[in-house]
Amino acid sequence: MSSFPVNHLEIPPEVIDLRAPSSAETQAHREALHRVLESASFRKSPRLREFLRFVGTQSLSGNDPNVSEQQIGIHVFQLGPDFSPAENNIVRATARALRTKLREYYDAEGALDTFRMEMPKGSYILHFEARAEIHPSQGAGDTGRRVLSLRAVIGVTAACLAVLLIGYLILENRRLSAEIAAGAKIDASTAGESLLNRVLGPHATVAIIGSDALHMQLQISKGRLSSLSDYTSKSIFEAPGALAGAPKLFDVIRELPLTNGNDVRAAVQLARSIPSDSDVRVIHARNVNMNTFERGGDFIILGGRRANPWVALFEKDLQFAMEYADAISAGIFRNRAPKKGEQPEYRAHAKDAQNGVAYGRVAILPGLYGSGKVVLIAGTSGESTFAASEFLTRPRGLKQVEGLLGGNIGGNLTRLEVLLETATVAGSTRDYRIVAAR
Repeated sequence: MSSFPVNHLEIPPEVIDLRAPSSAETQAHREALHRVLESASFRKSPRLREFLRFVGTQSLSGNDPNVSEQQIGIHVFQLGPDFSPAENNIVRATARALRTKLREYYDAEGALDTFRMEMPKGSYILHFEARAEIHPSQGAGDTGRRVLSLRAVIGVTAACLAVLLIGYLILENRRLSAEIAAGAKIDASTAGESLLNRVLGPHATVAIIGSDALHMQLQISKGRLSSLSDYTSKSIFEAPGALAGAPKLFDVIRELPLTNGNDVRAAVQLARSIPSDSDVRVIHARNVNMNTFERGGDFIILGGRRANPWVALFEKDLQFAMEYADAISAGIFRNRAPKKGEQPEYRAHAKDAQNGVAYGRVAILPGLYGSGKVVLIAGTSGESTFAASEFLTRPRGLKQVEGLLGGNIGGNLTRLEVLLETATVAGSTRDYRIVAAR
């Protein structure tokens, strides 16, 4: 059966005696922790609740509060003594989500709490900070009403803008999680009816690597393209000028592993088309490292190099390489050795505001370490990326490739590149055709 990531983890609750004898301050901290654990926000997030319960208990235990990533993996996630943080980043990923959840709690449900808890980056220990009491202002004409500071006004304004910018992506990404968690898959008996399933074969272990919407926007806002090295070192993830005055807001945005909306649709399409006897995972590009590829299996990487820097590991040897003039311009496909009737480059062009032509590429390559396969899916637009995923998952695409190659496609196919021309009508892709293949 396929396994899918779901945002829910049932863990037996840790035993915390909040009534144990302690100093007045420690007892106040225990009560603050208890209040957050019993809040509506955290009751809806069992995994974050148990993570917070464990680190909170250790932080208030009175012993040396040196909580390690491995301890959390063993005690919270039940991963066993052989759990290796270098190979599994579940603790770090959940810690980022917990920091975001705590900020959300104190911005809403816990706005009037006496203490505020924080877990600084790089640490798994809770810090408790007492809220300053609010006193009515003194002086002539005092109305006793609280006045928002300029900093608060800026923060609220920036937050509203951020919500408008990322709201759509959040909804689309939630839909991705819901559809994949539902496990809507095709039956294994239809596995041979698409190019993707012919290439992957039965009982595959597949990781779909989604693009990084924040990485894309940061390059545009800063006016420069970043490299894979910039991405893995996190040097690109600095607040742009527009948010430089609101670092906490940018921290919240940075914790959101969002994918471009059309890439979300493509991921759903791909995951649902792979037979139910396969093991399918969807991973955000920011949660990938070289160890991910070393563990083997098959990989589907969504987006071009600007949206998904991991493409750079494979694109240098491609016939149809996606290139960018700068951080803002749309990508083009460069044909490195055009054959008769082919163009040296393929770039999207519009006939009018709603109609035009775009291009998508599907590339099937050997795995990075000699095992498994890598499938690259990219387009000059979000719609053409989705069209490329449809080409991979529909019987029509398989028939077209078999017609070009003059034979049946099977699991022994290790290298193929197909460039598609997609017609856009009324803002949506209506059709595609193969314009070049290798």
